Amino acid sequence: MPFHVGKESSRSGTRRGHTRSTDNLEPLTEQSDDEDEIEIVDNPNYGLSVKTLSLRYEPRVSSSPTTPYLREIRIIALDTPSHPDSEDISAVKKGIDVSPVAVHRVEQEESSNQPPEIERSRLACVKDNVYGHFHPQAILHLLDFRPWVWPFTWKKYCVILIIASIITGIIVSNHYTQWIATSLKITRSYMLPVLVISVCAEPLIILIILPVAKLPDIPKEQIDLVMGREGDIEAGMSEKLRHRQGPFETALVIPCHNTDHTATRTTIDSALPHFRPEDIFIIYNGRSKYPSHPDGNFREYIRSIHPDIVYVWSPIGSKNAAQLVGALAARERGYRYIMTVDDDVCIPKNFDPPTDMIDDKFKAVAFPIKAMDAQCNVPLWLVAWQDVEYRLSEMSKLAEDRLCGVQFPHGAGWFVELQSFITLMEYYHPMDFIAEDCNAGLGLSRMDTGIRLDARYYLATEVPTTLFGPGLNWWKQRQKSWEMGGHGRLFVFIRHFFLSMPPKRTIQGVLWHKLTCFYLICSIIIDWLRIPTIIALGRTATWWRNAILLMLFSVVPPMIYNYWKCGRRPDMKVRFWACFTYPWYKQMYVVVAICGAIRWAGFFLGGHQVPPTIQQMLKSKDERCFWLDPRFKDNPAWLADEAEALEVGRSRKDAESSPVETTEVSPPTATYSNTAMPSIDYDLPQPRNSNAIPQPRGSPDLDAMDGLSTLPSGPPSPLVITTPSSLVREINPFEDPEFVYPDESFQHQALRDEWDFPG
Repeated sequence: MPFHVGKESSRSGTRRGHTRSTDNLEPLTEQSDDEDEIEIVDNPNYGLSVKTLSLRYEPRVSSSPTTPYLREIRIIALDTPSHPDSEDISAVKKGIDVSPVAVHRVEQEESSNQPPEIERSRLACVKDNVYGHFHPQAILHLLDFRPWVWPFTWKKYCVILIIASIITGIIVSNHYTQWIATSLKITRSYMLPVLVISVCAEPLIILIILPVAKLPDIPKEQIDLVMGREGDIEAGMSEKLRHRQGPFETALVIPCHNTDHTATRTTIDSALPHFRPEDIFIIYNGRSKYPSHPDGNFREYIRSIHPDIVYVWSPIGSKNAAQLVGALAARERGYRYIMTVDDDVCIPKNFDPPTDMIDDKFKAVAFPIKAMDAQCNVPLWLVAWQDVEYRLSEMSKLAEDRLCGVQFPHGAGWFVELQSFITLMEYYHPMDFIAEDCNAGLGLSRMDTGIRLDARYYLATEVPTTLFGPGLNWWKQRQKSWEMGGHGRLFVFIRHFFLSMPPKRTIQGVLWHKLTCFYLICSIIIDWLRIPTIIALGRTATWWRNAILLMLFSVVPPMIYNYWKCGRRPDMKVRFWACFTYPWYKQMYVVVAICGAIRWAGFFLGGHQVPPTIQQMLKSKDERCFWLDPRFKDNPAWLADEAEALEVGRSRKDAESSPVETTEVSPPTATYSNTAMPSIDYDLPQPRNSNAIPQPRGSPDLDAMDGLSTLPSGPPSPLVITTPSSLVREINPFEDPEFVYPDESFQHQALRDEWDFPG
């Protein structure tokens, strides 16, 4: 019996083990109380096929009694390249989704053998919500000022001494001249202009920007595709598995560090309709020589998604360095462009690489971004407020693109000409994660090139969902990273204002470029002026009344954006209540900006450790520059391969030295197991390195590596790859050649040890 899927969410996929509800399934055209079966086409991209589904239908009270709805999807048979584990078989019998491709089903499965869930009290729910946004541990971490004074460094204490001297000078000078009281009196006499500048400066600038910015029109078919109006499941599957047309000139680079597996899976799934698996480069980075994955073998997990996806381990704990490594690996394979996105970003369904925007003046393309939570939704309030914030920022970039060129890309993702990106990272980027998007834009300006904005698409990125909750919350992201880094660029912005010129050097282009630079400088200065303004005027009720009334003016720009600028782009609209309550978010952000400025002065100036640039690393012959090794050209993952080979050697040595009878040991296979994914063996990719030796698992001829004995043969299984002896080295390329190990067994233990590199 055929069935149709209703309107799907415009987000690209599910995250962190969540499945979407099927409450929006369209009614079937026939009544059925029995179970029906449906055949699903094999999906070669995942090496897995669901052969038979059992469907049970049940009418709802609110629907017509003759119109059934899909109540449940139950998996009857599951075919995989190898036999699943017993746990997976039992899961299949119970009707649990164990496939890598999410099968949408109602989460209200009724089970007679499970006790009914006890309804929680309202007080417990309120407590959980409060703790979710205001966790005590996060509050204590916020009040921890120990990093400001410890560990001891001369630079840190010199900065503290200068700040203390300034405060002392203010107190002493005021004692003799009473200039603070005079200044407060003058400020009170100009209350209204001061309030307009401090409260309404940003809304006024946005109102000037909105008539200049113009959202490009896209075909209605693309709007329907992005908003999930495909119509039926066949259209959705044909879009997902559509044939990609060449030429394949763009590499997708995804830097990762301690990433969530499900989030990365969503990112890769959103990219597969637009990029071939071999075009996707996963650059996992950390501060150890070999991969250290706290949540299991991440490389095997990537292989389980698709064996042709390129995995590279980078021993430099830096997002920008990981992007450079991915670009260097892509250059060896002949790509001309690079698109880099974070590991929590979804690429839209209508995406196409904007190669037509790259020319002699512009070497990069930025994209608008959309805020979402871990379930790919935009709930009220915090996530929806951030979504409004991102869309208004997009308007300023659209105006820049039209007049002078975009100054800064979004850090979540952008598209760059490959060689220009390598030059940027090697010569013009400080490699600092703080304000890395500002540093990228400033570096391209120094290269005398510009950035375009392609508003035909947007990138959906996961944002913090709590104010002071556990993990990465909104306050920590904005105060300790964004605002602190923005204030740290004050003098750089001043230099940029006087010495830089836009790519479009027309009269209006130069004027708009200088205006935007001037606004960046003024916004930082206004954050500092807000402190004495609140002290001077905050004691009067008149000031608070006027401040609240002027604060409501922040409602106007989001409303104009939503109902004027997005009139023909419904895919770019934001939620009404987020626009209506946006002023409250902006006042919270004022507090964040002030605290970020204070943290910049108290911690960033003296305590922030600036990483070495690429040129400094090359000049000092830093051993972390592993791309200089000749093996990188043919095999950029040679460090990860070496780690796997050493791990196999350590396992064999332990097995040989064990006095008791050992069981059969199998080489590492592409198997990934956790609660969210099934244990499924996949065929490993054919080796890209001509020196790699493919071996069928179970074959007795596995002694291709020097000094390693033959493993006992195991059961027949798919292809597994062993690496040649050149990857198994007793001499560590990252160590001092004169260093002598105190114990020979340390060489094998080095796989799990942290390597402390300089810088």
